[in-house]
Amino acid sequence: MAQFGKKRFPDNYQRKVGWHANSKLHKNSEELAKILVDNEVLKDGLKIFEIGAGGGRNLKYIWDKNKKVELYLNDLFEKTSMKYMHEEIKDLVTFYESDTLSLVKDFKPEFDVDLLISSDHLMHVEYESVEVILEKIRDSWKPNYILMRELKEEFETPEHPRLFHNYDMLEEKYEVIVSTSSKQDKCYFIKLYRRKND
Repeated sequence: MAQFGKKRFPDNYQRKVGWHANSKLHKNSEELAKILVDNEVLKDGLKIFEIGAGGGRNLKYIWDKNKKVELYLNDLFEKTSMKYMHEEIKDLVTFYESDTLSLVKDFKPEFDVDLLISSDHLMHVEYESVEVILEKIRDSWKPNYILMRELKEEFETPEHPRLFHNYDMLEEKYEVIVSTSSKQDKCYFIKLYRRKND
């Protein structure tokens, strides 16, 4: 039976996906940062929130491109995530110890989120939960940009589980300005969304 949350990802999992992750994961982070640079998203003071960010590997690469951005993230285990985070950003991040569903249902940041990131995260969350998460992000959090790196539908493996979700629902309020496959792994799409004028 498929497992989710802390059962699937105990705290020692962070060692595999934090700053000491394998080179492929670092290349994924570099790819995401490059897309943001190429599309001139990274402005001074930009408030970036990555859901399910673990040790903030992606955020470190993004911060390297512009050290005047602000970093926010959530994950299941703050202590272990921070242990495997790069030293340079440990004191710069605001960490919310929470699963993403609870976070978006029970909390809305007091600041405007400029960029929300989900990378290899929502594919590990149940269908019903992701529907709520995407709705809340679209209708309540309302980030200016959303950057997604998630699994393509044809590579879904529900028993693993790696799940595909209905991301098209975002397009009610967002336009897609980048749509491509990951150079590291054809199983994953990358999309950059920009919010339409309300």
